[in-house]
Amino acid sequence: LNTSYKKMHSSCHALRSFENFIEVGLSEKEISAIDNIRKIVSEYFLGLSDSIGAKKNGWQNFGVSVDEGEAFDFVPSTFVDSLNKQLQSLECRVKFQEIMAYSQLFVEFVDAQRKNDLARKADKTNSNLNEG
Repeated sequence: LNTSYKKMHSSCHALRSFENFIEVGLSEKEISAIDNIRKIVSEYFLGLSDSIGAKKNGWQNFGVSVDEGEAFDFVPSTFVDSLNKQLQSLECRVKFQEIMAYSQLFVEFVDAQRKNDLARKADKTNSNLNEG
Protein backbone atom coordinates (compact mmCIF):
# COMPACT_ATOMS: atom_id res chain seq x y z
CA LEU A 1 0.00 0.00 0.00
CA ASN A 2 2.81 2.38 0.89
CA THR A 3 4.53 1.71 -2.49
CA SER A 4 1.30 2.38 -4.36
CA TYR A 5 0.86 5.65 -2.48
CA LYS A 6 4.42 6.71 -3.36
CA LYS A 7 3.85 5.88 -7.04
CA MET A 8 0.58 7.79 -7.07
CA HIS A 9 2.15 10.74 -5.25
CA SER A 10 5.10 10.86 -7.67
CA SER A 11 2.80 10.65 -10.70
CA CYS A 12 0.65 13.46 -9.24
CA HIS A 13 3.83 15.48 -8.70
CA ALA A 14 4.85 14.83 -12.30
CA LEU A 15 1.39 15.84 -13.48
CA ARG A 16 1.54 19.05 -11.45
CA SER A 17 5.00 19.74 -12.89
CA PHE A 18 3.66 19.16 -16.39
CA GLU A 19 0.67 21.43 -15.72
CA ASN A 20 3.08 24.06 -14.39
CA PHE A 21 5.20 23.67 -17.51
CA ILE A 22 2.15 24.16 -19.74
CA GLU A 23 1.12 27.29 -17.83
CA VAL A 24 4.52 28.89 -17.27
CA GLY A 25 6.89 27.37 -19.83
CA LEU A 26 10.58 26.78 -19.28
CA SER A 27 12.67 28.67 -16.79
CA GLU A 28 15.80 30.56 -17.90
CA LYS A 29 17.93 27.79 -16.43
CA GLU A 30 16.00 25.09 -18.32
CA ILE A 31 16.20 27.04 -21.58
CA SER A 32 19.94 27.44 -21.11
CA ALA A 33 20.36 23.72 -20.35
CA ILE A 34 18.36 22.70 -23.42
CA ASP A 35 20.31 25.16 -25.58
CA ASN A 36 23.62 23.74 -24.29
CA ILE A 37 22.45 20.18 -24.98
CA ARG A 38 21.38 21.21 -28.50
CA LYS A 39 24.84 22.72 -29.13
CA ILE A 40 26.61 19.60 -27.83
CA VAL A 41 24.50 17.32 -30.03
CA SER A 42 25.05 19.59 -33.04
CA GLU A 43 28.82 19.61 -32.49
CA TYR A 44 28.77 15.84 -32.09
CA PHE A 45 26.89 15.40 -35.38
CA LEU A 46 29.26 17.79 -37.16
CA GLY A 47 32.24 15.85 -35.83
CA LEU A 48 30.65 12.55 -36.77
CA SER A 49 29.74 13.75 -40.22
CA ASP A 50 32.60 16.03 -41.17
CA SER A 51 32.05 15.33 -44.86
CA ILE A 52 28.45 16.52 -44.54
CA GLY A 53 28.97 19.61 -42.40
CA ALA A 54 32.37 20.80 -43.61
CA LYS A 55 31.48 21.22 -47.27
CA LYS A 56 28.65 23.22 -48.76
CA ASN A 57 26.05 20.75 -50.00
CA GLY A 58 28.15 17.85 -48.68
CA TRP A 59 24.95 16.07 -47.74
CA GLN A 60 24.21 15.54 -51.44
CA ASN A 61 26.87 12.81 -51.55
CA PHE A 62 24.84 10.60 -49.24
CA GLY A 63 21.48 10.23 -50.84
CA VAL A 64 19.23 10.68 -53.84
CA SER A 65 17.33 13.75 -54.98
CA VAL A 66 13.74 13.00 -55.86
CA ASP A 67 10.91 15.06 -57.34
CA GLU A 68 13.34 17.06 -59.49
CA GLY A 69 15.38 18.10 -56.45
CA GLU A 70 12.41 19.13 -54.31
CA ALA A 71 12.98 16.25 -51.89
CA PHE A 72 15.99 14.27 -50.73
CA ASP A 73 16.23 10.70 -49.50
CA PHE A 74 19.22 10.17 -47.21
CA VAL A 75 20.81 6.75 -47.79
CA PRO A 76 22.63 5.80 -44.58
CA SER A 77 24.67 3.05 -46.29
CA THR A 78 26.43 5.62 -48.50
CA PHE A 79 27.44 7.54 -45.40
CA VAL A 80 28.61 4.38 -43.62
CA ASP A 81 30.58 3.34 -46.72
CA SER A 82 32.31 6.71 -46.62
CA LEU A 83 33.18 6.20 -42.95
CA ASN A 84 34.59 2.75 -43.73
CA LYS A 85 36.79 4.23 -46.48
CA GLN A 86 38.04 6.86 -44.01
CA LEU A 87 38.75 4.11 -41.49
CA GLN A 88 40.71 2.11 -44.07
CA SER A 89 42.73 5.20 -44.93
CA LEU A 90 43.42 5.80 -41.24
CA GLU A 91 44.47 2.18 -40.77
CA CYS A 92 46.94 2.55 -43.66
CA ARG A 93 48.39 5.72 -42.12
CA VAL A 94 48.73 4.04 -38.73
CA LYS A 95 50.46 1.04 -40.33
CA PHE A 96 52.85 3.41 -42.14
CA GLN A 97 53.57 5.26 -38.88
CA GLU A 98 54.20 1.96 -37.15
CA ILE A 99 56.72 0.97 -39.83
CA MET A 100 58.37 4.40 -39.63
CA ALA A 101 58.58 4.25 -35.82
CA TYR A 102 60.91 1.25 -36.11
CA SER A 103 63.07 2.83 -38.80
CA GLN A 104 66.50 4.33 -38.16
CA LEU A 105 65.33 7.50 -39.91
CA PHE A 106 62.63 8.06 -37.28
CA VAL A 107 64.98 7.19 -34.42
CA GLU A 108 67.34 9.88 -35.71
CA PHE A 109 64.44 12.34 -36.01
CA VAL A 110 63.44 11.75 -32.37
CA ASP A 111 67.06 12.16 -31.24
CA ALA A 112 67.38 15.42 -33.22
CA GLN A 113 64.21 16.73 -31.53
CA ARG A 114 65.62 15.76 -28.14
CA LYS A 115 68.90 17.58 -28.86
CA ASN A 116 67.05 20.68 -30.09
CA ASP A 117 64.94 20.79 -26.91
CA LEU A 118 68.04 20.39 -24.74
CA ALA A 119 69.80 23.16 -26.67
CA ARG A 120 66.82 25.51 -26.25
CA LYS A 121 66.70 24.71 -22.54
CA ALA A 122 70.43 25.40 -22.21
CA ASP A 123 70.08 28.67 -24.15
CA LYS A 124 67.21 29.77 -21.89
CA THR A 125 69.23 28.87 -18.77
CA ASN A 126 72.26 30.79 -20.05
CA SER A 127 70.06 33.76 -20.95
CA ASN A 128 68.56 33.80 -17.46
CA LEU A 129 72.04 33.63 -15.87
CA ASN A 130 73.32 36.51 -18.01
CA GLU A 131 70.32 38.66 -17.07
CA GLY A 132 70.61 37.98 -13.33
